[in-house]
Amino acid sequence: MKSPQENLFPNYLEMASRLPLWLWMVVRFSILAGFLALIASFVSTRTHPSLFWALLLPIAPLIFFLAPGIWRNICPLAKMNQLPRLVGFSRSLDLPAWAAVASYGVAACAFYSLVFFRKVIFNHDAPASALLLGGALTLAFLGGQQIEHRHAKVG
Repeated sequence: MKSPQENLFPNYLEMASRLPLWLWMVVRFSILAGFLALIASFVSTRTHPSLFWALLLPIAPLIFFLAPGIWRNICPLAKMNQLPRLVGFSRSLDLPAWAAVASYGVAACAFYSLVFFRKVIFNHDAPASALLLGGALTLAFLGGQQIEHRHAKVG
């Protein structure tokens, strides 16, 4: 039984890791390098994006559902977002309350737009898929460079 002072729902920074940090770093950077190689293959060889959209992307929610701690550690977007903090050049700005409120609507609109455009464009156009994935990595990096990831107080 846990004591009253012990946090029953710790965040990921408070949880003990079962693997050494150096091993997680190797895995994270290897997956990020593989993701960048996938993007490069879309541009350089015009690799058909169906492998990504039909196989790799559907695996992501399964991993997130079955092992959320692993997904947090291997997601290329999460790695790019945390890279500025890890290296020490994050500006650590607070997210304005209006942006925290608007982010849900922006995320919903982006999601539904991407679902629609996947069938129309991204399933068939390798350079467009590369631009989308590269843009997502870039935005994740810029967000991590600017914003301190704390729970913003809204309302």
